[in-house]
Amino acid sequence: MMTNLFMLAGYTQYQAQCIAPFGYVVAAGILVQAVAQAVDRYIYRRRWEEAQQREAEAEAARAAEQRKEAHRREVMDFLLNEAA
Repeated sequence: MMTNLFMLAGYTQYQAQCIAPFGYVVAAGILVQAVAQAVDRYIYRRRWEEAQQREAEAEAARAAEQRKEAHRREVMDFLLNEAA
């Protein structure tokens, strides 16, 4: 098939048969570049989602800690008021 493409480009059959393996190498390189970009985007998206999830979990932990501290203050205020 690659030979036919080179023959359409004006090369003789012998020249096309000699050049065809290099055409496959070039085509494979182009394919690898395209796949690599897709894989890079996938990895970037996954890392971004993981970072967003970690930030959300950290924010939830901070909010829980603030609620716990507010509850402690309320209990301490109640106990101090009852003791006084």
